[in-house]
Amino acid sequence: MSKEIKKDVVVEKHDDNTEKQSKVREPRTGVVVDCVKLNVRKRPSSDAAIVTEIPAGIKVRIIDEESTKDFHHVCTATGIDGFCMKKFIEIK
Repeated sequence: MSKEIKKDVVVEKHDDNTEKQSKVREPRTGVVVDCVKLNVRKRPSSDAAIVTEIPAGIKVRIIDEESTKDFHHVCTATGIDGFCMKKFIEIK
């Protein structure tokens, strides 16, 4: 199977020559709030290893497909990927 993104649609081409199309979700943006620095963790758990810290006021891209009840999956402007507690990110 191969995937190709065309404008705002993902086209999955299967080995049996069938295609499945799905709409691409626009990424959401959030801003770090209510803390001085927010931990970005390797997994969505407060026990997981800390990858980096993000200062308050910094914007992050939210990856909804991998977010959990308590954690947003985020990507920073510098490309760092990890999980942050939802209560410290305000959706913009």
